[in-house]
Amino acid sequence: MTLAIDIGGSGARALATDDPDAPGTEARELRWDRARVDDEPGQVVELARSVLGGRVPDAVAVAFPGSLDAAGVVRRWPNRPWWTGVALTARLDFGVPPLVDDDAYLAALAELAARPEARPDGLFYLGLGTGVGGAWAQPGGGLVRCEPGHLIVRPDGEPCSCGRRGCLQAHLRTADAAWALALAVANLAEICAFRRLVVGGGTSGPALLRDVAELLPRVARPGTDLPRPEPARHGAGSSLRGALLAARLRAPSCDERTPT
Repeated sequence: MTLAIDIGGSGARALATDDPDAPGTEARELRWDRARVDDEPGQVVELARSVLGGRVPDAVAVAFPGSLDAAGVVRRWPNRPWWTGVALTARLDFGVPPLVDDDAYLAALAELAARPEARPDGLFYLGLGTGVGGAWAQPGGGLVRCEPGHLIVRPDGEPCSCGRRGCLQAHLRTADAAWALALAVANLAEICAFRRLVVGGGTSGPALLRDVAELLPRVARPGTDLPRPEPARHGAGSSLRGALLAARLRAPSCDERTPT
């Protein structure tokens, strides 16, 4: 059995399963309890234990939008600074040390697995939520983590949680969200080689993708071969799906398990 956890700005999801494709297999979700802001990590532990039901998983993977130090302690999460200093890896050890990785990276892993034909062309994943995460699948190569949410789209623009002004993620909360996203994608296309642009996360939607597709030719350099935005196949669940995939890849085979 594998345990996957996705921690985000509005809450968390968890899924413990032997077969994620089995009928009726659904994640359990929580929304942060504002009365327990100081114990949000504890809420995640309770959620995980509720889906485990007393079982010990073979592997655990966690999608997390912040950054950890080498000891597994939260070093930085601008959108929820009170998590700084939390020993996240230790808190989420349910009998096996968890793999904690960037949520957008894991989402991209899941979306790339759903599109094996995209590997030769390259793929860029954007996860739109409380923040904006991303990962670049190089043409025929590896998967690279990045922070597209902090691309500057308007130097004198909206204040961002990172302390600067004009970041993409700050402008996704305004009326010029589509313009900001189109400009960011045009800039990314100048630096990274990709023909597939996959957009997921809780705040993405058909209308936004349509507007971005229409604006891209207007903000890009003339003659640039631009990708057309397409929705994530796993919707807002890409990070959890990627965590599950990472956990399953990490789980020991039957021959490697300790006999009981």
